[in-house]
Amino acid sequence: MDIEKIDNKLLNLLQSDFPLTDSPFSDLGEMLSISEEEVIIRTQKLKNIKFIRQISAIFDTRSMKYKSTLVAMAFDEDKLDEAAHIINSHPGVTHNYKRNHFYNLWFTLAVPPDSKLGLEATVDLLGKLSNSRLTRILPTLKLFKIGVKLDMTGQDSLSSKDEDFYSEENISKDYKFTEKDINVIKEVQEDFPLVPKPFEEIGKRLRIPSKDVIDCLKKFNKNGIMRRVAAILHH
Repeated sequence: MDIEKIDNKLLNLLQSDFPLTDSPFSDLGEMLSISEEEVIIRTQKLKNIKFIRQISAIFDTRSMKYKSTLVAMAFDEDKLDEAAHIINSHPGVTHNYKRNHFYNLWFTLAVPPDSKLGLEATVDLLGKLSNSRLTRILPTLKLFKIGVKLDMTGQDSLSSKDEDFYSEENISKDYKFTEKDINVIKEVQEDFPLVPKPFEEIGKRLRIPSKDVIDCLKKFNKNGIMRRVAAILHH
């Protein structure tokens, strides 16, 4: 299926400007001079052809007191797919890639503050379960940039809006999470429904008004807890 110029513009907006409003797809349609229905149809098409993985909230794990690290593991080539499947079953694993290197599987791992095992023991367990030959934990020493946004038009600077905001100095360290906050965070990390009022659907699952969902997301963003709501592309 061909990708049109309007799809590329939509991909850019979905990566950086997903509106925190009652009708975000309608707002995106106004930006692109197309209807709400067409935005939803085109977004579904981009998911079907594996351009978009999901649309969801993207959080800063450290502001939520999570511990995270990059992990490199070495596997026999014929065991790599099986190992990746085992590692990917952990809910804290993201960005798992095969590398042309002795350490041929690299992934990021985050564990919550109440983890019974902790970060290093979790890495050790994943290594044992996947039969890793060798494992290296590669923690972040200094944060330079957060976020991957792929310009699909060749005309936009997608990183300019929040590149300065997400630095070491701006990560929230003292935010007190309520039970409601935690419930919202869990829900909005799932793929958003492609319906005219997605926050209303999310609110129904949480049994709260859509306005409360939107207000929570705006609050998280203001406090440096959430980077943005955006489409995550296959890359």
